[in-house]
Amino acid sequence: MDLEILKDEESAYQRVLEIRSQFRPELFAEASFALPKDREYAFAYSSDITLRILSYLEVAGIPFNQADPGHGIGHWIRDLINAHLLLEKLEFEPVHILTGMAGGALHDIGCAFVPRYNEPSTPLRHAEVSGLVLDQIFSECDFGLTRAQRLLIQWAVMAHTLYSVPQKVMWRGREFITEPYLDLDKDQKPLYGIWIARWVDSFEAHGSETFPARHWITLSEEHKDFNDRQFFAVKFSEHVRLILRTQEEIERDHGKYTMLEHLRRLNNDQATIHRKHDFGRTLKIMETKRERMRGFLRGVTEPLKLFTEKERVRIAERWTSFLSNVIEPSQAGLNAAGKLEKMFFSLDSKIQNAWCNGFEIAIQDYENWRKDLIRIFAGRGLTLDLYNLPFVGDSIISG
Repeated sequence: MDLEILKDEESAYQRVLEIRSQFRPELFAEASFALPKDREYAFAYSSDITLRILSYLEVAGIPFNQADPGHGIGHWIRDLINAHLLLEKLEFEPVHILTGMAGGALHDIGCAFVPRYNEPSTPLRHAEVSGLVLDQIFSECDFGLTRAQRLLIQWAVMAHTLYSVPQKVMWRGREFITEPYLDLDKDQKPLYGIWIARWVDSFEAHGSETFPARHWITLSEEHKDFNDRQFFAVKFSEHVRLILRTQEEIERDHGKYTMLEHLRRLNNDQATIHRKHDFGRTLKIMETKRERMRGFLRGVTEPLKLFTEKERVRIAERWTSFLSNVIEPSQAGLNAAGKLEKMFFSLDSKIQNAWCNGFEIAIQDYENWRKDLIRIFAGRGLTLDLYNLPFVGDSIISG
């Protein structure tokens, strides 16, 4: 599968601007007319639509092995699972269930075509490119969706990163400014379909069951990450240091968070814009994830076990297998995990030991999460077949 419009980036950027110009909050009301009014039926319908789109991408041959590890098919499918877990309580109107489920599961498909961490250098960021991927496939197949429904899904995908202030970027010798995506109605109330997609994504950036592993696998290459205010350089040997500094100390270091500081920051984000509209099921899921992450952080910063070199090798090998077979079950994941294992053994033994304590906690927490997942899906009759997932089959839940 080729993304034809990316062959001319200027045209691609103009198409993004066209999509942005077409959005207005009233689309949610327009999109509601053609949807089932019963929330339970709307949930099943939204699940079916989302699975059909993912299956279409799979058959079309989307180049998922090009996606940066941590933002590839493992993440996509756990987003699909998390969307079902969040929405099965039917707390939202059908239009928000559809927009949030599809947007939550599809928001990173653009990572198959552009690097996830090229955000500082282009207005065609991975979220915008995800919207362009949908633009192309919707031109080939509308999946029975109305124009308003398709546009809402694209908007939720493109808005998922929640850059809350205008972003300036030098691109092709010119300065471009990308404005934040509209996510509130005229009364300043949340347009929940957009926020659901963000919440689904955020579940993979919280909790020790997946986030430490997802973040670790992104470290195979140096890159720049975003800390809600600015981009900062990430280099493996510096990022995995066993330090937790004050915010002032981090700012004096040009905002360069260590991995532990990054995990702590996100775990303590209750008061940020990202969590501003949390309620109901989202709050319960987040509190469970925060408690797990607190245990992980304690495990690394206050390690209870002192491992021998042989034990560290065994744990690191198990971690590598976990990264490449479960977290990112792709060739890209396998390559990154193997490279990181070699980088890990270049670290001081004290640092290795601390992280080995964390690796064991994270793998066990994932196992507990996996068992809970199977029990919840079986007990509540959720529509998603965990043993026949798009792209990954049953690798995510078979462990």
